[in-house]
Amino acid sequence: MEDLTIIIPTKERHHFLSRTLEYLEEKNCPYKIIIADNVESGFEYQPNWKLDIDYKSFGNDVGFANKIIAALEAAQSEYVLPLGDDDYVNLELLPELISYLNDNKECVAIDGTEIRVKVGPDNAVTNIFHSQPSINGGSPLARIGAHCRSYWPTFYALHRREVVLNSFKFTTDVAELGYLFQEIGGSILTIAQGKYVNVDDLYMVRQNFHNQSTQTVWWTEVVAQSDFEKVNDFFVSKMLERLAELSIDVDESGLRAALDEFYKPFIFQNRTSKVAPIVKKMLPNSLLNPVRRLFNVAPVKPVEDKKTVLLNSAFYKGVNASISVSPFGKK
Repeated sequence: MEDLTIIIPTKERHHFLSRTLEYLEEKNCPYKIIIADNVESGFEYQPNWKLDIDYKSFGNDVGFANKIIAALEAAQSEYVLPLGDDDYVNLELLPELISYLNDNKECVAIDGTEIRVKVGPDNAVTNIFHSQPSINGGSPLARIGAHCRSYWPTFYALHRREVVLNSFKFTTDVAELGYLFQEIGGSILTIAQGKYVNVDDLYMVRQNFHNQSTQTVWWTEVVAQSDFEKVNDFFVSKMLERLAELSIDVDESGLRAALDEFYKPFIFQNRTSKVAPIVKKMLPNSLLNPVRRLFNVAPVKPVEDKKTVLLNSAFYKGVNASISVSPFGKK
């Protein structure tokens, strides 16, 4: 059985998908790739690629959660990594992350530092570091509380397949509440099932771009709705049912208190300033220049800085060399 399967959900964004697959090809990706695509016509990828691709085409009537569940069930590996169709994962770090999960059975998901970039129409690159503290609480409720206070979606982490499958099955129970409740519900269930580890190494470069999950309604608007308490009651009841099915003991009052900590910043419409544990800063030039090369949007001047090893060339076609990362295990 393979250790890891990469799952790429997409929807009529084959220009991005092709770019990501080109990157994985250039990096000699050794893992099976399952593409879950909402499109009728299908995607034609290069037949001479060495990638092990299982392409699954779904009609537009199949929701995001259901197609992810289908992909997860098709995967035969112990671990899965959901990857955005416009994201670049640091493949050289993955064996170390898999080894960590092998050695730490109480850990259900693991990731590292993300660099998010946005490419503007003038080819300007804005960027941000995202990193979340590891969530190592002893009890499921302690972990849920920590997760709600410093919320970060768990979806793009490297997961134990059975854990993330359990989480996604829940999202179909609350599908009528919309994507936002599905996202936090899936994240909470993942955290409830075990510890979540964040390592101090480059994990992924992500491009901020509207995708199939982008919504026009945000949490600030959700909690301001007149029927919010009724909606939350339904959400809590469904979550308690799912936790019970997983034999996870979390009392209702504790779950509600954790969710209140999550909702509170949105009530005051001040969520961003409340997310203290998430590091937000501009990248130094030593990292910004290679990111610009990734998206091929600006000339790059040579940089003499040891930090460049984090993104040393090679995130995109035409850029040579490979990514180097700092030694695994830095605490």
